[in-house]
Amino acid sequence: MHLCGQTTDMQTIATGLVAQAYQDPRPSWMDPMVFLAALSILLSLWGVKYAYNIPLLGDTGPAMIVSLAVYFGIITGLGIMGFGLSCAFDFERRTRIAGLFHQALIAPGVQTPLAHNQSLTVYFNKHDPQSVHAWVQARTVLRNFGERFYLRVQSYTSILIVYSILAVGALNLLAWTQIPHHVSTVAMLCVIIFVISLINAYAMVKAMNLQRASYRQRSALQEDLLALEVESAMLSKSQADGDALGRVNSAKMLLQQVDENLNFEELLYRPTTVLGNRADNGLIGSVLGIVVTLALLALQGFASTGVSYDVTGWFR
Repeated sequence: MHLCGQTTDMQTIATGLVAQAYQDPRPSWMDPMVFLAALSILLSLWGVKYAYNIPLLGDTGPAMIVSLAVYFGIITGLGIMGFGLSCAFDFERRTRIAGLFHQALIAPGVQTPLAHNQSLTVYFNKHDPQSVHAWVQARTVLRNFGERFYLRVQSYTSILIVYSILAVGALNLLAWTQIPHHVSTVAMLCVIIFVISLINAYAMVKAMNLQRASYRQRSALQEDLLALEVESAMLSKSQADGDALGRVNSAKMLLQQVDENLNFEELLYRPTTVLGNRADNGLIGSVLGIVVTLALLALQGFASTGVSYDVTGWFR
Protein backbone atom coordinates (compact mmCIF):
# COMPACT_ATOMS: atom_id res chain seq x y z
CA MET A 1 0.00 0.00 0.00
CA HIS A 2 1.34 3.46 -0.91
CA LEU A 3 0.55 6.79 0.67
CA CYS A 4 0.65 9.58 -1.84
CA GLY A 5 -1.37 12.68 -1.15
CA GLN A 6 -3.64 10.95 1.39
CA THR A 7 -4.02 11.66 5.11
CA THR A 8 -6.69 9.11 6.00
CA ASP A 9 -4.17 6.58 7.36
CA MET A 10 -1.96 8.99 9.33
CA GLN A 11 -2.67 7.34 12.68
CA THR A 12 -1.80 3.93 11.26
CA ILE A 13 1.36 5.32 9.69
CA ALA A 14 2.47 7.07 12.87
CA THR A 15 1.83 3.94 14.93
CA GLY A 16 3.79 1.80 12.48
CA LEU A 17 6.77 4.17 12.37
CA VAL A 18 6.90 4.43 16.17
CA ALA A 19 6.73 0.64 16.48
CA GLN A 20 9.51 0.24 13.92
CA ALA A 21 11.76 2.77 15.67
CA TYR A 22 11.05 1.57 19.21
CA GLN A 23 10.86 -2.17 18.60
CA ASP A 24 14.43 -2.88 19.71
CA PRO A 25 14.83 -3.27 23.49
CA ARG A 26 17.43 -1.50 25.55
CA PRO A 27 20.86 -2.98 24.67
CA SER A 28 21.82 -5.80 27.00
CA TRP A 29 25.38 -4.49 27.44
CA MET A 30 24.23 -1.36 29.28
CA ASP A 31 23.48 -3.05 32.63
CA PRO A 32 26.89 -4.79 32.83
CA MET A 33 28.52 -1.50 31.83
CA VAL A 34 26.85 0.32 34.72
CA PHE A 35 27.93 -2.46 37.08
CA LEU A 36 31.53 -2.24 35.83
CA ALA A 37 31.47 1.55 36.24
CA ALA A 38 30.38 1.27 39.88
CA LEU A 39 32.82 -1.57 40.47
CA SER A 40 35.71 0.49 39.11
CA ILE A 41 34.91 3.26 41.58
CA LEU A 42 34.78 0.79 44.45
CA LEU A 43 38.01 -0.91 43.34
CA SER A 44 39.83 2.42 43.24
CA LEU A 45 38.75 3.05 46.81
CA TRP A 46 39.55 -0.47 48.03
CA GLY A 47 42.87 -0.56 46.18
CA VAL A 48 44.19 2.55 47.90
CA LYS A 49 43.00 1.33 51.29
CA TYR A 50 44.68 -2.01 50.69
CA ALA A 51 47.93 -0.29 49.68
CA TYR A 52 47.97 1.64 52.95
CA ASN A 53 46.84 -1.34 55.07
CA ILE A 54 43.57 0.34 56.03
CA PRO A 55 40.50 -1.83 56.80
CA LEU A 56 37.81 -1.51 54.17
CA LEU A 57 35.30 -0.38 56.80
CA GLY A 58 37.79 1.59 58.87
CA ASP A 59 39.12 0.89 62.34
CA THR A 60 37.03 3.35 64.37
CA GLY A 61 33.33 4.02 64.74
CA PRO A 62 33.28 7.34 62.81
CA ALA A 63 35.47 5.84 60.07
CA MET A 64 33.05 2.94 59.67
CA ILE A 65 30.10 5.32 59.37
CA VAL A 66 31.90 7.38 56.73
CA SER A 67 32.95 4.27 54.80
CA LEU A 68 29.42 2.84 54.79
CA ALA A 69 28.03 6.22 53.65
CA VAL A 70 30.53 6.34 50.78
CA TYR A 71 29.72 2.79 49.70
CA PHE A 72 26.01 3.54 49.86
CA GLY A 73 26.51 6.67 47.75
CA ILE A 74 28.38 4.70 45.09
CA ILE A 75 25.66 2.04 44.97
CA THR A 76 22.89 4.65 44.67
CA GLY A 77 24.86 6.19 41.79
CA LEU A 78 24.07 3.10 39.73
CA GLY A 79 20.66 4.57 38.94
CA ILE A 80 21.85 7.88 37.51
CA MET A 81 24.64 6.20 35.54
CA GLY A 82 22.15 3.69 34.13
CA PHE A 83 19.73 6.44 33.21
CA GLY A 84 22.58 8.28 31.48
CA LEU A 85 22.94 5.32 29.12
CA SER A 86 19.15 5.17 28.75
CA CYS A 87 19.24 8.82 27.66
CA ALA A 88 21.67 7.89 24.90
CA PHE A 89 19.37 5.06 23.84
CA ASP A 90 16.37 7.41 23.63
CA PHE A 91 18.36 9.83 21.47
CA GLU A 92 19.20 6.89 19.21
CA ARG A 93 15.54 5.84 18.84
CA ARG A 94 14.49 9.38 17.95
CA THR A 95 17.28 9.53 15.39
CA ARG A 96 15.84 6.34 13.91
CA ILE A 97 12.41 7.97 13.57
CA ALA A 98 13.94 10.98 11.83
CA GLY A 99 15.74 8.63 9.45
CA LEU A 100 12.51 6.82 8.60
CA PHE A 101 10.79 10.09 7.74
CA HIS A 102 13.74 11.05 5.58
CA GLN A 103 13.42 7.77 3.66
CA ALA A 104 9.67 8.29 3.31
CA LEU A 105 10.34 11.29 1.05
CA ILE A 106 12.50 9.21 -1.32
CA ALA A 107 10.84 6.80 -3.74
CA PRO A 108 9.83 4.03 -3.27
CA GLY A 109 9.38 5.02 0.39
CA VAL A 110 9.85 3.02 3.57
CA GLN A 111 8.29 -0.26 4.62
CA THR A 112 6.40 0.00 7.92
CA PRO A 113 5.23 -3.14 9.74
CA LEU A 114 1.59 -3.34 10.85
CA ALA A 115 -0.39 -5.79 12.92
CA HIS A 116 -1.15 -9.34 11.72
CA ASN A 117 2.13 -9.58 9.76
CA GLN A 118 1.06 -6.87 7.34
CA SER A 119 3.16 -3.99 6.09
CA LEU A 120 2.62 -0.55 4.66
CA THR A 121 4.79 1.28 2.12
CA VAL A 122 4.89 4.91 3.18
CA TYR A 123 5.88 7.37 0.50
CA PHE A 124 5.21 11.11 0.60
CA ASN A 125 5.28 12.78 -2.82
CA LYS A 126 7.19 16.05 -2.49
CA HIS A 127 5.31 17.51 -5.45
CA ASP A 128 1.88 16.89 -3.93
CA PRO A 129 0.73 19.63 -1.50
CA GLN A 130 -1.51 17.28 0.50
CA SER A 131 1.25 14.69 0.79
CA VAL A 132 3.80 17.28 1.93
CA HIS A 133 1.33 18.65 4.47
CA ALA A 134 0.77 15.11 5.80
CA TRP A 135 4.54 14.58 6.06
CA VAL A 136 5.02 17.80 8.03
CA GLN A 137 2.17 17.03 10.43
CA ALA A 138 3.26 13.42 10.99
CA ARG A 139 6.89 14.39 11.49
CA THR A 140 5.91 17.06 14.04
CA VAL A 141 3.76 14.60 15.97
CA LEU A 142 6.42 11.90 16.10
CA ARG A 143 9.19 14.36 16.94
CA ASN A 144 7.13 15.42 19.96
CA PHE A 145 6.30 11.80 20.84
CA GLY A 146 6.93 11.36 24.58
CA GLU A 147 7.92 15.02 24.88
CA ARG A 148 8.07 15.04 28.68
CA PHE A 149 10.44 12.09 28.69
CA TYR A 150 12.44 13.73 25.90
CA LEU A 151 12.86 16.90 27.98
CA ARG A 152 13.77 14.76 30.97
CA VAL A 153 16.41 12.96 28.90
CA GLN A 154 18.03 16.26 27.95
CA SER A 155 17.89 17.43 31.58
CA TYR A 156 19.45 14.26 33.00
CA THR A 157 22.24 14.37 30.44
CA SER A 158 22.97 17.92 31.58
CA ILE A 159 22.82 16.83 35.25
CA LEU A 160 25.44 14.15 34.58
CA ILE A 161 27.72 16.77 33.06
CA VAL A 162 27.23 19.04 36.07
CA TYR A 163 28.00 16.06 38.33
CA SER A 164 31.36 15.51 36.61
CA ILE A 165 32.13 19.24 36.83
CA LEU A 166 31.34 19.22 40.56
CA ALA A 167 33.60 16.18 41.02
CA VAL A 168 36.54 17.83 39.29
CA GLY A 169 35.76 21.01 41.24
CA ALA A 170 36.05 19.02 44.48
CA LEU A 171 39.41 17.73 43.26
CA ASN A 172 40.58 21.31 42.75
CA LEU A 173 39.34 22.20 46.21
CA LEU A 174 41.51 19.49 47.75
CA ALA A 175 44.51 20.51 45.67
CA TRP A 176 44.49 24.27 46.17
CA THR A 177 43.04 24.73 49.66
CA GLN A 178 45.02 21.83 51.21
CA ILE A 179 42.03 20.56 53.17
CA PRO A 180 42.90 17.45 55.21
CA HIS A 181 41.89 14.43 53.15
CA HIS A 182 42.79 10.84 52.41
CA VAL A 183 44.48 9.75 49.19
CA SER A 184 41.60 7.32 48.53
CA THR A 185 39.33 10.35 48.13
CA VAL A 186 41.54 11.66 45.32
CA ALA A 187 41.63 8.26 43.61
CA MET A 188 37.85 7.84 43.87
CA LEU A 189 37.19 11.34 42.48
CA CYS A 190 39.51 10.69 39.51
CA VAL A 191 37.70 7.46 38.62
CA ILE A 192 34.28 9.11 39.08
CA ILE A 193 35.28 11.93 36.73
CA PHE A 194 36.52 9.45 34.11
CA VAL A 195 33.45 7.16 34.31
CA ILE A 196 30.86 9.95 34.28
CA SER A 197 32.66 11.77 31.46
CA LEU A 198 32.69 8.56 29.42
CA ILE A 199 28.92 8.15 29.87
CA ASN A 200 28.44 11.85 29.08
CA ALA A 201 30.45 11.56 25.87
CA TYR A 202 28.39 8.57 24.70
CA ALA A 203 25.09 10.37 25.42
CA MET A 204 26.29 13.55 23.73
CA VAL A 205 27.33 11.65 20.60
CA LYS A 206 23.79 10.24 20.35
CA ALA A 207 22.31 13.70 20.94
CA MET A 208 24.53 15.08 18.18
CA ASN A 209 23.34 12.33 15.82
CA LEU A 210 19.75 13.35 16.52
CA GLN A 211 20.50 16.99 15.77
CA ARG A 212 22.41 15.99 12.62
CA ALA A 213 19.25 14.23 11.43
CA SER A 214 17.61 17.66 11.21
CA TYR A 215 20.62 19.01 9.33
CA ARG A 216 20.51 16.08 6.89
CA GLN A 217 16.79 16.58 6.31
CA ARG A 218 17.25 20.25 5.58
CA SER A 219 20.16 19.49 3.28
CA ALA A 220 17.94 17.08 1.34
CA LEU A 221 15.24 19.74 1.06
CA GLN A 222 17.81 22.22 -0.24
CA GLU A 223 18.87 19.73 -2.91
CA ASP A 224 15.22 19.23 -3.93
CA LEU A 225 14.75 22.99 -4.11
CA LEU A 226 17.80 23.32 -6.33
CA ALA A 227 16.48 20.59 -8.64
CA LEU A 228 13.09 22.32 -8.86
CA GLU A 229 14.80 25.65 -9.53
CA VAL A 230 16.73 24.09 -12.43
CA GLU A 231 13.57 22.44 -13.76
CA SER A 232 11.68 25.72 -13.54
CA ALA A 233 14.42 27.54 -15.44
CA MET A 234 14.48 24.89 -18.15
CA LEU A 235 10.70 25.00 -18.55
CA SER A 236 10.77 28.79 -18.78
CA LYS A 237 13.54 28.66 -21.37
CA SER A 238 11.73 26.08 -23.47
CA GLN A 239 8.46 28.01 -23.14
CA ALA A 240 6.62 24.89 -21.98
CA ASP A 241 2.93 24.93 -21.14
CA GLY A 242 1.97 27.02 -18.14
CA ASP A 243 0.46 24.11 -16.21
CA ALA A 244 3.75 22.24 -15.93
CA LEU A 245 5.61 25.41 -14.96
CA GLY A 246 2.92 26.28 -12.43
CA ARG A 247 3.15 22.84 -10.79
CA VAL A 248 6.94 23.14 -10.49
CA ASN A 249 6.74 26.65 -9.02
CA SER A 250 4.02 25.57 -6.61
CA ALA A 251 6.10 22.62 -5.42
CA LYS A 252 9.11 24.89 -5.06
CA MET A 253 7.23 27.41 -2.93
CA LEU A 254 5.81 24.63 -0.77
CA LEU A 255 9.20 23.06 -0.11
CA GLN A 256 10.67 26.48 0.67
CA GLN A 257 8.03 26.93 3.37
CA VAL A 258 8.71 23.44 4.73
CA ASP A 259 12.43 24.21 4.80
CA GLU A 260 11.86 27.46 6.69
CA ASN A 261 9.55 25.73 9.15
CA LEU A 262 12.10 22.95 9.80
CA ASN A 263 14.88 25.50 10.21
CA PHE A 264 12.92 27.48 12.79
CA GLU A 265 11.38 24.56 14.69
CA GLU A 266 14.31 22.14 14.90
CA LEU A 267 17.38 24.32 14.52
CA LEU A 268 16.40 27.58 16.23
CA TYR A 269 13.36 27.24 18.49
CA ARG A 270 13.55 23.70 19.90
CA PRO A 271 16.81 22.01 18.94
CA THR A 272 18.26 19.10 20.89
CA THR A 273 20.23 20.71 23.71
CA VAL A 274 22.64 19.53 26.39
CA LEU A 275 23.52 21.90 29.22
CA GLY A 276 21.87 24.71 27.27
CA ASN A 277 24.06 24.14 24.20
CA ARG A 278 22.72 22.94 20.89
CA ALA A 279 23.94 19.42 20.15
CA ASP A 280 26.09 20.31 17.16
CA ASN A 281 29.65 19.35 16.27
CA GLY A 282 31.26 21.53 18.93
CA LEU A 283 29.24 20.14 21.84
CA ILE A 284 31.73 17.58 23.16
CA GLY A 285 34.66 19.95 22.82
CA SER A 286 32.90 22.79 24.64
CA VAL A 287 31.39 20.70 27.45
CA LEU A 288 34.10 18.13 28.14
CA GLY A 289 36.68 20.84 27.57
CA ILE A 290 35.56 22.35 30.87
CA VAL A 291 36.17 19.04 32.66
CA VAL A 292 39.58 18.54 31.03
CA THR A 293 40.66 22.11 31.84
CA LEU A 294 39.64 21.78 35.48
CA ALA A 295 41.35 18.37 35.72
CA LEU A 296 44.62 19.84 34.42
CA LEU A 297 44.23 22.71 36.87
CA ALA A 298 43.83 20.21 39.72
CA LEU A 299 46.92 18.34 38.56
CA GLN A 300 48.88 21.56 38.60
CA GLY A 301 47.57 22.26 42.09
CA PHE A 302 48.75 18.92 43.47
CA ALA A 303 52.15 19.41 41.82
CA SER A 304 52.75 23.05 42.77
CA THR A 305 51.51 22.93 46.37
CA GLY A 306 53.62 19.89 47.20
CA VAL A 307 50.83 17.71 48.56
CA SER A 308 52.24 14.61 50.23
CA TYR A 309 50.66 11.85 52.29
CA ASP A 310 51.82 10.07 55.43
CA VAL A 311 52.13 6.33 55.88
CA THR A 312 48.41 6.03 56.55
CA GLY A 313 47.49 7.93 53.36
CA TRP A 314 46.38 11.15 55.05
CA PHE A 315 47.29 14.71 54.12
CA ARG A 316 47.02 16.84 57.25
